[in-house]
Amino acid sequence: MAYVKVVFTEFVDDGFPSVGAFEFTDLQGETIVIHEKLCVVGLDEAGTASQIPMNVGLECMIASETHDHVMIDTSAPYAIEDVQGRTQFQVSPNLVGR
Repeated sequence: MAYVKVVFTEFVDDGFPSVGAFEFTDLQGETIVIHEKLCVVGLDEAGTASQIPMNVGLECMIASETHDHVMIDTSAPYAIEDVQGRTQFQVSPNLVGR
């Protein structure tokens, strides 16, 4: 499974389960913000607050790619969307891991 490299920047809800803000920059320079449960991203809440900001891999699908950009889709496998409801983003190839 592919993943996009994001940064866990803050807790947005410390209820159960905790929700965090995750950010990355798309190819156009826009900062994309995703609010997601820590457990969906594979983070354990214990001790996480002391490690912010933290680099994390957010699983996604690759919709298409060329030598200079990758179109990712965060709707699979976990139905993740950004705060504006978007799920597809063009990013630099160096933000995508496999």
